[in-house]
Amino acid sequence: MEAEVVCGLDVHRSVLVGSLRQGGRVIGCESFQTNRGELKRLDEWLKSHDCTTVGMEATGVYWKPVYHALEAGRRIVVANPQHIKAMKGRKTDRADAAWIARKLEDEDGIRPSFVPAREVRETRELVRGKLKQKVERMRLALEMPLTEAQQWELRAQLRRHQDVESEVQKVAQELVQRLKGMEAEVCRLMSIPGIGEDGARLLLGFFGNDLSLFPSDGHFSAWIGLSPGDNESAGKRSYAGRRKGNRFLQGKFTQFAWAAVRTKGCWLQHKYRSLCGRMPKQKAITAIAHKLAVIVYHVIKDGTEYKDHGLDYIPGARKAGALRKAIVLIQRHGGTVQLEQSHTIETHPEFRSQGFTG
Repeated sequence: MEAEVVCGLDVHRSVLVGSLRQGGRVIGCESFQTNRGELKRLDEWLKSHDCTTVGMEATGVYWKPVYHALEAGRRIVVANPQHIKAMKGRKTDRADAAWIARKLEDEDGIRPSFVPAREVRETRELVRGKLKQKVERMRLALEMPLTEAQQWELRAQLRRHQDVESEVQKVAQELVQRLKGMEAEVCRLMSIPGIGEDGARLLLGFFGNDLSLFPSDGHFSAWIGLSPGDNESAGKRSYAGRRKGNRFLQGKFTQFAWAAVRTKGCWLQHKYRSLCGRMPKQKAITAIAHKLAVIVYHVIKDGTEYKDHGLDYIPGARKAGALRKAIVLIQRHGGTVQLEQSHTIETHPEFRSQGFTG
């Protein structure tokens, strides 16, 4: 069976280089401009060599028109530049393209970045362009004692804002039409504190309802940029800051977090107040945004509504630790504790010496 032909692309703003590889050897290399005609020529070049797999780095926004031009009938792998760094020395565009093609042939391959379907990408552009303008202050200003010239200028500004509002309404209606098949997901996302109907539609418009490319909620939150980076050397861990991720989604999840912590009786509000006791408010709100990203991931992927834990919730291992501390405290004051068999917990030798068994 003949080996598959793969192509590595080194993409820049005005030029890209393609390197074809088959069976462990380079079979072609060519440069192209990034205009429409040249991208069509690139498509024909790949077809002439029966290339069905193309890989490239996610460099800024330059990869997007290339992806759009080549995605029909091919597997396109867009990779994080950190995952396919070439070896130092001999740094040329051709060498970079050949390196990407070689990585495509490796058994481990290239870990692809998340790129939603074309329909979702088109909806995403609508989401990014959805703006809101407040004109009430302008209307109130017209009632103030202004000169005729000032009133004329203010009315002109008001008309411009009203035109923008009209366009925003059209975009919102188009967004609703494109998400018609996702009403169930919209309702589930609205069950999360801090996320309303507009927020739910914004999220679905941005990444759709298929998160299968993310193996876990950790991968999803890292893609957004709400997970801390890793920096460990010689067994010592140090602060690495957050990953870059998607700044647009970071801002939106931060807005959702502020709304969530203002929701009375919400566990996230309780968690935020607890975090503020040991870290600055901005770090605490980022931690809540991370928790919201995890919740959104499971609500969409598992198809379940969010159920709030309530103010008395103590997660995981902390629950067992809090129970142990409470038992020791009661016993030190002369009390006795007896748990039902269904509430068994692993006990410390200190507890057993005081007559407690789980």
